[in-house]
Amino acid sequence: FDNVIVIDSGHLSSGMGLMALCAAEAVESGMSAEAIVSEMKSVRKRVKTSFIVTDTEYLARSGRVSQNLHTLCRSFMIHPVIVLKNSSMQVGALRVGTRDYAWKKYISSLFHTLGQIDKKTLFITYAGLTREELDEIKELVNQKVSFEHIICQKASPAVATNCGPGTFGLLFMMKD
Repeated sequence: FDNVIVIDSGHLSSGMGLMALCAAEAVESGMSAEAIVSEMKSVRKRVKTSFIVTDTEYLARSGRVSQNLHTLCRSFMIHPVIVLKNSSMQVGALRVGTRDYAWKKYISSLFHTLGQIDKKTLFITYAGLTREELDEIKELVNQKVSFEHIICQKASPAVATNCGPGTFGLLFMMKD
């Protein structure tokens, strides 16, 4: 296997998908393997991965948040936004209000720096959402940014069992 190079994306599967798309473009452009590896290290830093959790029940079940915090979040309609940084998940923000209001605020906050966003591809990674809910999310995104490609992808079992139904993430890249 001396011709195989493994690159830790530091992201979930949809983030790795964004990197794979970049690597495929690099191969098609004739880049050498060494140049592609170097490029992927740069690309890794440009991938943005975050999720909004509708209900903290599954996070409490898995021990990722305490039962007291779960009760507090549910009582005050607090929806955590989980971000991936340095291969680690952490709470990046809290959105307060109804699910729909929290979704709108989450989407707005991600796309406030429009000039810096690479508008080629957006992954919407989700757990337990209906087609209508996905369409609603796409519409909210399209009000902020027009991506060339929007790919809806079911979340991995690990994300689904830890974050629960109603969770979705938006994964995209920033420009160089």
